[in-house]
Amino acid sequence: MNSSPTLNHFFLFDVQNLTQEKLANIESSGEIAALREILSQKAREIPWPLAFGDILRGIKELLDVKLQDILVGAWEKTQELLIYRDPEKYPPNDTILVHLVEHTINSELHPTLEVVVNELVVGKIKFIINLALNLKGVILKIKGGKIKEILPGSCKGKGSLAWEKFVLLEEETKTFILPQSLKLGEGIPI
Repeated sequence: MNSSPTLNHFFLFDVQNLTQEKLANIESSGEIAALREILSQKAREIPWPLAFGDILRGIKELLDVKLQDILVGAWEKTQELLIYRDPEKYPPNDTILVHLVEHTINSELHPTLEVVVNELVVGKIKFIINLALNLKGVILKIKGGKIKEILPGSCKGKGSLAWEKFVLLEEETKTFILPQSLKLGEGIPI
């Protein structure tokens, strides 16, 4: 996982795979209608189909979130791991291997795509990403109250990407093995 999987890997997003119905729903949404009007006033030289295509391609950038960041973000708040912050029970120089039981991490993200014309933000489009990642066999290497490394286990997940009330993508993965250990540099504080 040195080339850390991202939500792009999870969703396998490709603008070309959006159905005509989904594209029509997006274009008819209130957010896009308002944005189209603003662009027609402030950037007349940019044809709407070109601008809309750029917006859709921007979704791929929104999905460039590393899965490891989502996992660590959930684990660093987990009550069961807080005990490893106690330097008396777990001296800072000791490395602790914590075998995680099978568990599911649920995450909701709210990325925003900004539309910029001539260095001026003319609109923002808000998305909702919902994920449920079921993990088995993951081991955390903890030292000095920080998660220093994630040793591989398996993962199965499902998720969706929505824009306003429209679900653009829904994905359910087969079980896959996290490719290799993830070293977290100085570590992530628990």
